[in-house]
Amino acid sequence: MAEYGPESINTPAGGRRFYAHDYSFLELASGSTQLAFDVFGALASMRSTRTIESNVEMAVQDLGLFTEPEAAKVMEWHVEHRDLLMGGLLRACGYAPKIPYKSGPIRQVLGDAEVIDRSCHADGYNTMAFRNRRPRPWYLRMSPAASRMYIDNDRIPELTSSLANNGEPIDLELLRGNNLFYLESLTPEQRQRRSSPRQADPLSISKLSTIDKQCRLVYKGLAIEKLEEGWIQAMMVPSYRRHKVAGDKLDKLRTKMLMDIARAASITMQFQSLESLEK
Repeated sequence: MAEYGPESINTPAGGRRFYAHDYSFLELASGSTQLAFDVFGALASMRSTRTIESNVEMAVQDLGLFTEPEAAKVMEWHVEHRDLLMGGLLRACGYAPKIPYKSGPIRQVLGDAEVIDRSCHADGYNTMAFRNRRPRPWYLRMSPAASRMYIDNDRIPELTSSLANNGEPIDLELLRGNNLFYLESLTPEQRQRRSSPRQADPLSISKLSTIDKQCRLVYKGLAIEKLEEGWIQAMMVPSYRRHKVAGDKLDKLRTKMLMDIARAASITMQFQSLESLEK
């Protein structure tokens, strides 16, 4: 059976899906202070960008308040910063496939030629759709993998059972547990064994919680600042003249987006799942 990891030339043209449990990110973050800042900063970026994407798509497709050039101005920084933070983290990380149909050595999570197209969060999983990198503004068109992610109504246990029994959905990787590794920390032998020992001296839950809160607050301020800048640039696009009659609706949308960013920044990780890591 063909493999659909980032290193494979058989990666579907429509993209692929990667669902990773919160616990996997928490385990990774517990490895060091730097990793904790990297992980929580990346998660904050992804949550914030998700709110921007959903609101802008609604404004373009459902409400007709934005043209695509205007939408690109609002979204650009957020999408590219998500790629810098979460994309960079996932390119530096690997995972060990657990499904029999997809067994093998530890693989890079996100390929160098791939980007995160869309993301969501359900049942404790950070669900992501990956696609091949395209010229900007590729993010204005949702990939087939992202569409499948959004319409996927199967519960995680059902997906796990299907993957274990017949390797389907073939475009999906499902990750949980201590199964997300920083590649530079692994020896060649560990990569081939597809496993890594639990952190010998993990950060405490208190330390992780403090770093998470700091990252969320810092990114909240940055995301709001960049949304305001992008909004101003969008309003300068010549076609905006056609939308002056929709000024009140645009103001309400802007207010909603600012509130959604603040709400996303209030989401905390479930650190209780890491109680077994406490010394």
